[in-house]
Amino acid sequence: MLGVYHRADNEVHAVHVRVEANPALGFCGRLSAAANTTDFRLYLPDLIEDYLSRGGRCVVEPCDPAAVAALAARHELLVVAAGRAWLGGTFPRDDARSPHRRPPRHLTAGLYHGTAWPDPAGVEFTVIPGPARSSRSASTPSTVR
Repeated sequence: MLGVYHRADNEVHAVHVRVEANPALGFCGRLSAAANTTDFRLYLPDLIEDYLSRGGRCVVEPCDPAAVAALAARHELLVVAAGRAWLGGTFPRDDARSPHRRPPRHLTAGLYHGTAWPDPAGVEFTVIPGPARSSRSASTPSTVR
């Protein structure tokens, strides 16, 4: 093992699924191995610290398309998190790789403090079949705990 598993306190052992339909459906599936619910905004800094402690070097700086090309020429692997703005235009959409012009689903997630875990502790998903509903409605979000 790499020794980079720092958040065992966030393990869950089940997945709870509810389908809001007529008739409603709900079930709980126990996982054969624990899953972890750690938010990547917390986990990735831990991984960077591990990398640095093992002699790695991490550089965070502004980067434009010319800098990406220069970095790519100097390294065997370059990972770019482009998003939609700034560098997004550097990597145009490839119609041959996706039939979708926009995301094929709507997903809302939340991290809550002070709520009780389901029994057994696990991740909860609520699925609402049919056309997408407005995210303004309190009765339609998918919930992840």
